[in-house]
Amino acid sequence: MAADQGVASPELPARLGRVLTRIHLTDSALVADLEIPEDREGAQEWFDEVIEYADVLRDVLSTEDQHCVDWLEAIDSMPPTHSGPLRLLHNDLYPEHILVDEESGELVGLIDWDDIAFTDPMLDFVGFYLWRGRGFVESVLASYEVPLDSGFWERLDFVSRLGSLEWLYDAHLQDADVEKHRRWVQNAFTEPT
Repeated sequence: MAADQGVASPELPARLGRVLTRIHLTDSALVADLEIPEDREGAQEWFDEVIEYADVLRDVLSTEDQHCVDWLEAIDSMPPTHSGPLRLLHNDLYPEHILVDEESGELVGLIDWDDIAFTDPMLDFVGFYLWRGRGFVESVLASYEVPLDSGFWERLDFVSRLGSLEWLYDAHLQDADVEKHRRWVQNAFTEPT
């Protein structure tokens, strides 16, 4: 079952960290025949898209979450771009793509590899941030063995906020699970301790 539909094992963050280490350290020569694209899109492209529907987001967010759109509209600079090597990423790693055993909550697989790309490794952590918060990402990173560049956390905080707003907007348009995406916005905008 998908990770967001049941109880996850306490070992899930460590297992995800080890799995992402193996994926992100994949030698590009080993997958050269697969013609996996490079994706150099960054925070600016995300921002340019999300700022266009700030007014709609104001209508969708609760009164206490209006500060999220205030934050969006006040952005005047972008976080530093990724300075490390591009890594092989799942690139769409959200709870519905993480399969866990129904009884034990142990990780059994990752599905939906349609967006696989060589890109900024930070992107594989955005879904964790939205789903379970920054603390969960820190738990995953405790078992992740790929060096992080100096701007990793600044980009992750920033892109997680933008992503949460983008997916809330999409959920609103599709009349999908808006409440889930409101929780994701709250996770993304909870200040780190």
